[in-house]
Amino acid sequence: MNDDEAIVAALTEIGIIQQLVDTEMRLALAPALSVSEFGVLSHFIRRPDPVEPGRLARAFQQAKSSMTATLAKLERKGLVKIDPDPEDGRKKLASLTDEGRKAWMEGVASTTPLREKLKAGFGADQLRTILPALSSLRAWLDEARNERDGF
Repeated sequence: MNDDEAIVAALTEIGIIQQLVDTEMRLALAPALSVSEFGVLSHFIRRPDPVEPGRLARAFQQAKSSMTATLAKLERKGLVKIDPDPEDGRKKLASLTDEGRKAWMEGVASTTPLREKLKAGFGADQLRTILPALSSLRAWLDEARNERDGF
């Protein structure tokens, strides 16, 4: 397999894995959260500072209107709060609420059967082995996106 074929094959595998994971997560999280909502909550768990909806949209590779709709759903559920930016009242800042942290933890708990199945069938050690390469690829793709978008 030449370099180009290897790259295409790797991207294809990643895409298929993403589709399979999305389906499993959708089934595990329903009806409490959508995969998108859980993703936003996960973002706040990793990076707890308030963030502009536009920055979240860029991070998730979504249109700002899509992220605004997701944040509005989460706000109605009491899982995030959206406040005016104290430095620029025209802007908004979204942040995680205590209920949002609780919903995220419940979402993680709902994935226990999936995680146990993955551990039994694939092995946590194999995942630990590939995690550095996956993290490195994600970081590289993040940087390439930022360069492309001028950030």
